Amino acid sequence: MSKLLYFAYGSNLHPNWLRSRTPSAEILGTVICPNLNLHFHKGGVDDSGKCNIIHSDSADDVIHGAVYQFDAHEKDVLDAAEAGYEEESMDLGEFKNVLVYIAKDGIDDGLQPYSWYQDIVIAGAHLQGFPQDYIAHIQSFTATNDPDQERETRHRSIVWSAS
Repeated sequence: MSKLLYFAYGSNLHPNWLRSRTPSAEILGTVICPNLNLHFHKGGVDDSGKCNIIHSDSADDVIHGAVYQFDAHEKDVLDAAEAGYEEESMDLGEFKNVLVYIAKDGIDDGLQPYSWYQDIVIAGAHLQGFPQDYIAHIQSFTATNDPDQERETRHRSIVWSAS
């Protein structure tokens, strides 16, 4: 069966979240990418801020991420979940031709993530063993409460009930 490599840097860092979309996902390793910044400025279908990466001229700016492998036939589900992002291919150290989703449109620096979404990103960063200063950067973004409590409960249960 054909496999794809995928670079996760947002909610998909958490294996339970990613496996709710691509059940075959297996972590291969983590990577540090210089000249990139993490933001929560991509507009989601729920009108909150979702993670995105933007290029930077400074090598001091880095993104920590996880490289997963999953069955290629599951890509359509991941594509649908990543609607609004553009698909790119990156070489990340030993990992070549890695799929990554980056938003170019629908960017609004005034957006805030919902607290459940930010918590999933933080939990994924902890699970991947990212440095505390990088996790603090994720925590530094102001989050807001989701007005849809049912959605929040449903999304949190994907990560914490499946553990």
